[in-house]
Amino acid sequence: MVFEADHVFDLKTYVIHNFLIAVTRNK
Repeated sequence: MVFEADHVFDLKTYVIHNFLIAVTRNK
């Protein structure tokens, strides 16, 4: 359960990181 939770957390962080990069490039 802990590993699964960490995996989901990492996935969300990865998605948010890419989203911020996309926003920065659009400016």
